Amino acid sequence: MLWIKEKINKSEKILLSEVVKKESHKFDLLNKLEDTEQDPEWHSEGNVFIHTQMVIDETILLFDDHELSDHEKYVLVMAAIFHDIAKPITTKRREINGVERVVAPKHEYFGMSYLFYRFSGEMSLHEKTDILNLIGYHQLPKLLVVKNKSEWHYRQLTQ
Repeated sequence: MLWIKEKINKSEKILLSEVVKKESHKFDLLNKLEDTEQDPEWHSEGNVFIHTQMVIDETILLFDDHELSDHEKYVLVMAAIFHDIAKPITTKRREINGVERVVAPKHEYFGMSYLFYRFSGEMSLHEKTDILNLIGYHQLPKLLVVKNKSEWHYRQLTQ
């Protein structure tokens, strides 16, 4: 996906709709992001497509305030694009504490699995590993907040 690298290097906007148009033949779940709902308490924006575009936009804003290598920028953008790729196949409704919620259990791990071979030939092994690690573990910081964990746990996450 060299075209995404080129857009990053030129500081051009990354549109998820363009990613879907150009890459859905390899990543069919991209076509289902718009139809995949999210829990309104955590994601009032509504669906995974809108959420993902918001994450891409916020990720690119980081580039203005941080000195990042081309590799780091590419990895962050790709992780933003694909972080919820498996939600279309994992999202369901579940009652939690008497309230019906929208959940996507283990979507990050299913996402890693879904992307592993689809990324083959698309990027270097270093890029692939870094992107898949961000996708596979992107839920951990939120869980530390939800579970009110100590500073030690946050430090352990960075090791």
